[in-house]
Amino acid sequence: MNQKLRAFLLLPPSLALVGALIAAPHLVHALDGPAVEATVAQIAEGRLPSRNVTVTAKVMADRGLRYTLTKKNSQTSPKVSFFMPMVDPGNEEAPTQLVAQTFHNEVFDAAEHPDEPLQFEGTVRDVLWEGLDSEVKEALESIHPLDPHVRLLELRGVGTASDRLWGAGAPLAGFLLGLMLASGVKPTAKKSEAPRA
Repeated sequence: MNQKLRAFLLLPPSLALVGALIAAPHLVHALDGPAVEATVAQIAEGRLPSRNVTVTAKVMADRGLRYTLTKKNSQTSPKVSFFMPMVDPGNEEAPTQLVAQTFHNEVFDAAEHPDEPLQFEGTVRDVLWEGLDSEVKEALESIHPLDPHVRLLELRGVGTASDRLWGAGAPLAGFLLGLMLASGVKPTAKKSEAPRA
């Protein structure tokens, strides 16, 4: 088997696999089922048929966190998001089991209705390395205790499109990159033997 054929057989699937591994959480979410109704306790148990959920819960806005992420040379920096602990009614004093993340105005609705359960739809981010950032977790825990297995709920509209884009796009991009690299591989030139005297 010559070098170019070997490259075509190995590079595209290998790089597609690398892309799939990088985007694994997005791929899992992209293949997930439709939203199911759930309580905070059910989400915390992690046994729901889908990570897309509709939850009615009280938002503890006074325990929330405003988080600013600044990146150098970024046109969208700084990026502000809010992390809001959510509880089932009657379970306000227990360690926080669920934290919602949003870039939108839900936090202000929650602040206006501190004693009223509100309904939210989002995606539970608990695949592989997903979850609360250690810095955010530490800041939230300084306000109120967190459950050891606290889960992150990304509210609908924040990451849904990116799941489909990354889930399908990263493996495809890896495959196409592999094809491009393989087509540029040049066969190794054979060494010519010097004529014998």
